[in-house]
Amino acid sequence: MESQLLEDYLRLLHSRELSAAQFSRLLTQFESLEKIRDYVSSEPLGRGLNSAQVAQILRPEKSQYVDNCIKKDLNWLENDANSIVCYEDRAYPELLRHTGGAPALLYVRGNPHQLSRPLLAMVGSRKASSYGSRNAYWMAHELGRIGLGICSGLAKGIDAQAHAGALAANAGTVAVMGTGADLIYPQTNRSLAERILANGALITEFPLGTPPLPAHFPQRNRIISGLCCGALVVEAALRSGSLITARLALEQNREVFALPGTINNPLSRGCHQLIKQGAKQVETPEDILEELITPGLQATLDVAVERGEFKQPVGQQTGSTKEQRLILKVLQAESCLVDTLAERTGLELQQLSNELVQLEIQGLIDSTGGRYSRAR
Repeated sequence: MESQLLEDYLRLLHSRELSAAQFSRLLTQFESLEKIRDYVSSEPLGRGLNSAQVAQILRPEKSQYVDNCIKKDLNWLENDANSIVCYEDRAYPELLRHTGGAPALLYVRGNPHQLSRPLLAMVGSRKASSYGSRNAYWMAHELGRIGLGICSGLAKGIDAQAHAGALAANAGTVAVMGTGADLIYPQTNRSLAERILANGALITEFPLGTPPLPAHFPQRNRIISGLCCGALVVEAALRSGSLITARLALEQNREVFALPGTINNPLSRGCHQLIKQGAKQVETPEDILEELITPGLQATLDVAVERGEFKQPVGQQTGSTKEQRLILKVLQAESCLVDTLAERTGLELQQLSNELVQLEIQGLIDSTGGRYSRAR
């Protein structure tokens, strides 16, 4: 983006007349600052703007306060790892651009191209159980291994495990912060943030120096879901910010997934509620990929499956071939005779028999009186 346009964006965002939310709405409607100016020139009090706001759009304020803010931004940009991506930039992520209330600009530390790759949002409780932490890490790791990036919020608990799992797979991860880009919150995740910078991006819509105010975290959730093609909730209580992310994802026409837990865990109740409301229940990475897969990801996944590269945690093995996973999916609903399995899977009897033997050896199915069922 040319330097003058960037400066105009920064002047408007640091202005005390026009709010960031108003600027975002105008950009969503008109797509560029030039078109916004054309509109307000002909309809000066349209779109709920007052005369001071119109004047600010047409002739951005040049006050000492705004000048100091811009100087701070430009000094920050002198670090090669830092960038500011504006709504009109080619590097601005397309999925986010087409959501309501997309931020006018993003402060980015790390690789801005990470924002435009296929991403899955993964969110959950800050006070995660060992079950939730283990599965968040595993799911992020396995999805990362076949090319799906992970986006989360750098919080304690599920967020941190999701980022860590993606990094362990040498996959990119994006952290959307509720502070200015020059601050890390919580401090306990500083080392994690540094690792993300090496293989991902830290991003925020908030100006430099913005502290971690409580209202900022629900606000940034729309960016987490907006960047992604789907959102997975790993653990969430009934009154949880993660459910806000799930709702926003639905409003943005994204796929919503939820990981089930035990009925006795309060942190599973939000996930169970989402499943009752239509979110897809997730037990394996393939459950997500079935909905989000692209041709490129599918080719990579097929290779990974054939090589047996999906490593499942104990108690969650799903078979090492596509045929075995298909069989297990059919048996998930009810036990079946061989002929019924052949009909429902479309497999030839000889191939079906071979796969059933392998599944029995792996301990994934049981056979009683010629009827097959999932192992308990």
